[in-house]
Amino acid sequence: MEQKTNEPLKFEAANKHGGPAYSAEVIKFQLAELSRMRASGQLADESKFFGIVSPSGHGWYNFDPFSLLECGARGLMDHAGEDAPVRGGWEMLGELLEMGRTYE
Repeated sequence: MEQKTNEPLKFEAANKHGGPAYSAEVIKFQLAELSRMRASGQLADESKFFGIVSPSGHGWYNFDPFSLLECGARGLMDHAGEDAPVRGGWEMLGELLEMGRTYE
């Protein structure tokens, strides 16, 4: 059985350059992951929405832009509370996409 991680991603560039760099690294990571999963045939599996583990060991539940954004928004609201003010900034885009990847 493959070992899965849903730990938040950490990128050295984001530590040095802040929110926009973090979001850019998340986008590059997710594009590379989706490409590897497509090449391995994982994205053709009809049961993928129950969750799959990418070749690099990261858990995925959402695979298209709509579900990534929808589940990312729901996940951020669930973690912060629905009545919490929306925190803006470029880093939030990366957090939204990462939450979308892992939120069921």
